[in-house]
Amino acid sequence: MADVFEARPAALPADRLTPDEVEALRALLYARDDVAPTIVVNEPGWVPTVAAGEVIASVWGNAIRDRVVHRFASVADRDTSWPAPPNGAHCVTVDTGTLWQRGTSAWFAIRPSQAVTETSNVLGGTNVAGTEVVLGSITLAAASWPRQVLPMCRAMPNESDPARVWQCRLYEAGAVIGGARAAGGTSLTIVGPWRSLAANVAVTYDVRAMVTAGTGVISFPGDPTWNRIYTLAFN
Repeated sequence: MADVFEARPAALPADRLTPDEVEALRALLYARDDVAPTIVVNEPGWVPTVAAGEVIASVWGNAIRDRVVHRFASVADRDTSWPAPPNGAHCVTVDTGTLWQRGTSAWFAIRPSQAVTETSNVLGGTNVAGTEVVLGSITLAAASWPRQVLPMCRAMPNESDPARVWQCRLYEAGAVIGGARAAGGTSLTIVGPWRSLAANVAVTYDVRAMVTAGTGVISFPGDPTWNRIYTLAFN
């Protein structure tokens, strides 16, 4: 090493270093742990503080990348650009403004609140016979985050003829998700099941009734105590 600094060209000014001298000086600095300790980060864990003059290993940058809240245009952009993020990673999809957290090898939306929203509507119908009639419905508007929804209903016809059997069914977006039958004059309550709504999806729940046995028709007064459809949405 001494030979490098001794063999200086005569024409080189005293305050300038030759390329060989620069490389030799760099090697001396890198070899001294007290001057330039190497920063190495292992996943997971705290990222060490970087001080002036320290040498940062390339793995440090990768660890920082996994700790930054990245912005993606959409979920599709996120999944294409970052196919294997570590658990604990965060990102934002700017099309919906949703903040996401990675856990158990899946993304979960961080909702703006964990509030429970209750929605209800009165059911009613007359001259219900052997064809299903819609008694009432609820439409949940789309939200920019996934939701868990519990739909339910309670219905009771005016007629009390036990020979007249009636049916009540609960629908989600036109598909049956629950139902029951009872004799005339008997109320029915249908609860659930729990439904998972994806982000940016609106859905309509409705209640339908019909006579399945016996003769005549039945009616459902618009009484909110006995005839009602509900939804509980966990936002």
